[in-house]
Amino acid sequence: MARKAVRRLEIEQVTREVWQADGLPTGLVIRVLNVDEETGARTMIVDVPPGWEHATPRWHGCDEEFLVLEGELEIGASRYREGHYVFRPAGLVHGPTRSSGGCRLLYWHESAFDVRPGSAGAAPSGKPFIDGRDTTVPKEQWERFPVPLPTPALMIRLRTQEETGCDTTLEWIPPNTMSPAREYHTADEEIYIMDGWAATDPKHVYLPGSYLFWEAKTVHGPVHAWDLTCIVKHYGVQETVHVEEERG
Repeated sequence: MARKAVRRLEIEQVTREVWQADGLPTGLVIRVLNVDEETGARTMIVDVPPGWEHATPRWHGCDEEFLVLEGELEIGASRYREGHYVFRPAGLVHGPTRSSGGCRLLYWHESAFDVRPGSAGAAPSGKPFIDGRDTTVPKEQWERFPVPLPTPALMIRLRTQEETGCDTTLEWIPPNTMSPAREYHTADEEIYIMDGWAATDPKHVYLPGSYLFWEAKTVHGPVHAWDLTCIVKHYGVQETVHVEEERG
């Protein structure tokens, strides 16, 4: 199983609800963008109110990953501000957690979420802890996009899992970009639009706050983009296949 296919979802259309879990202090408001019904994995927007705190040390039985969209969040001695990316593997003890001014997160947990109090933790999974990768660095420090485009796109590789091909990237496509091909990708792909706009065909335009989840081999194109910044997760080895070339 995997997260559900979503062609387009605007976050302001998603119902807000209180995040309820045993051991989790009340106050967090979530919008669930996608869920894997079999594993319990979810993609969410999390709003942390000013003054919220989880004071006790704890760990989770799931990997968790987030990008700070607005505000600041403190976890232990680390302070994460807008544009900071974090990946914490299951079993890693952390806390206390607080936000004095409030914040908003784009957040993933990759199996059922739970709160396990204590400072013992679990055996390391071997996945590296990524403690606040700064995505606000100048474009000169980004790398060139691996897929040829008519204009030079850039990216930051936030996380790569070599054994599965899964990765998380921040991508930027410059103004006036148009790729005329119809194509598909070989892995499930999850995208959240942060700035600019994109269209995967004339009837599907994505603006900041748009979310989509494409299953592998979803044909799309031509693709238009204008000063687009988005965060992308691939759930497997990602290759681009042009439909015309495959037929030929």
